[in-house]
Amino acid sequence: LLFLPLAAWFDAARRALDAAGGERTAGLSEGALVGATLALVMAGTLVECAFHRALWSARGARVAFAPLLLAVWLLSALEPLAGAAMEWCPPGSAGSLGLAPWVGARALAAPGGQPDAWAVAFGGAGLLAAARIALSAAAQARLAGRAWREALLQVLLVWLASHVALAWTLALVRGR
Repeated sequence: LLFLPLAAWFDAARRALDAAGGERTAGLSEGALVGATLALVMAGTLVECAFHRALWSARGARVAFAPLLLAVWLLSALEPLAGAAMEWCPPGSAGSLGLAPWVGARALAAPGGQPDAWAVAFGGAGLLAAARIALSAAAQARLAGRAWREALLQVLLVWLASHVALAWTLALVRGR
């Protein structure tokens, strides 16, 4: 199971590179770009786990890092699954309307257009994201020995804050 998310993210990185058609590679090889993508995903998973562990610690609960990392890593495979589903039903196609509840509003985006920062940050808020949040909350509640509702509130607040920060950062990078 440890390799399932790795394979899913590897496939997602390869698909994204193929979709870009080799543009904006800054002279890096395809393997280097895919490797950098995987390293960023792994780093993001480590940061997410460290942040949640620090929050639980501040609230008086001890959460073992390795089991939390394993749970978050396995649940991260839901994002490339959403990306693969969008390959089968690209945005703007007839099937994208049925896909939108699962992968979020990004399934309805006009092809070729550049979405605004808030659409990028919250466009993936669908049932797969909700499942990841709920399952992450269940794992954290079990590891922390706390109620699921308490863990769900923490995971939701962290998810919301991280996506608002993503939107603001992207808007700043774009000069808006």
